[in-house]
Amino acid sequence: MSVDVEFIHRYVLPRCIARGFDFTPRLNIYDMAGAAETLTGPGSYTLNSGGSEIYTTAALTYGAGFAVTTAAVPAAETVDEPLSDSLIETWDVVTTTGARSFTRPCSLVRNVLSSVITDADLIALHSDLAELRDPDQTSFELQRLDAWIVLNGWLIQKGNRPQLIMDDWMLRDVHRSLALHIIFRDFATSVGDGRYSQMAAEYREKAAIEFDRLTPAYDFDEDGANEGEVKAANPVVFLQVPMGWNL
Repeated sequence: MSVDVEFIHRYVLPRCIARGFDFTPRLNIYDMAGAAETLTGPGSYTLNSGGSEIYTTAALTYGAGFAVTTAAVPAAETVDEPLSDSLIETWDVVTTTGARSFTRPCSLVRNVLSSVITDADLIALHSDLAELRDPDQTSFELQRLDAWIVLNGWLIQKGNRPQLIMDDWMLRDVHRSLALHIIFRDFATSVGDGRYSQMAAEYREKAAIEFDRLTPAYDFDEDGANEGEVKAANPVVFLQVPMGWNL
């Protein structure tokens, strides 16, 4: 009896596409063992919004575990499109078991939220970090990226759209704490020092507290202007009417 092979479509967050700018979409596919899947053509990439096609191309470049559009999607293809968080990317490619289709949610946004920390922000709190870093790494870029992914995931899970945040600097502290949590967790695993385990736990708790305190300004109407409207990243929900409230 034959068993249908499943694939891992690896991506970490919905894609955010800045309206009116070139972008180059990429598809990453692995088999269930985590090995890069061989992708070939003929294939195509299509970007849809509400069932209407925005852009499509059959010009793809293939490699071990990935496909990418041969040329960037031109800015002109999105410049007149309405901003939306309900776009869908569809990739039709050929795998080792035949033709397959993969989809990914994405948003067409005015601005893509940016991180504001570097290794210098981490070393400012722990001056010996660089000496403790894995010799195979020249920076903490991977840990900062992983922390950024976690932070964006927290925002999305709480019903917030990260791309609408106007003051991305407000995310600095929680992003830094998450990055240090990941770094010290890695140190604890590789060195086996209980001190690092404690520091990892402390920074995880600190990040959660900082996240709960976030009140960034949101561009709710997506006009690019800061109207001063704020929204708690982790809003308080009352399960009963608070004392003193008359409804």
